[in-house]
Amino acid sequence: FQREPWRVFLSTRPLTAALTKNWARLLSVGLCLLILFTDGSARLSLENIRQIASHEAKMVRFTALQLRNGQQTAITSVGLSSFGALYQGCKLLQQHALTHNASSMTLEFPEKVSFDGWFLVTAHDAHDLDPTKYIVQHSEDGVAW
Repeated sequence: FQREPWRVFLSTRPLTAALTKNWARLLSVGLCLLILFTDGSARLSLENIRQIASHEAKMVRFTALQLRNGQQTAITSVGLSSFGALYQGCKLLQQHALTHNASSMTLEFPEKVSFDGWFLVTAHDAHDLDPTKYIVQHSEDGVAW
């Protein structure tokens, strides 16, 4: 490890091997001090990341832009059997209305919901109608998406 310090990472215990080097000890002490003396506003926590990635809305809309068969205009069916919103990997169980409109499906909730993902299930009967390009949008009023 003397001539090629990067080789510590190829050992069976890379962390233990790295901590035998002075540069790794200094780096770990520096990181610990940085974590200890940084004020709370500068830290990025998992909860902050979840808040950044989540949205609140009354409506979520899926719109197909292109189907597997190449069709991009005059789409009359989105080829989905199910579409919904997720929060932390779980389906939202709130009551909602699901409306189909040619190339789109819209979820409408009675009040704002928080969500950080969505899911879709394609129909099993017509693979040519599977969407290959699409957008998912959210709205408060159904006008501004």
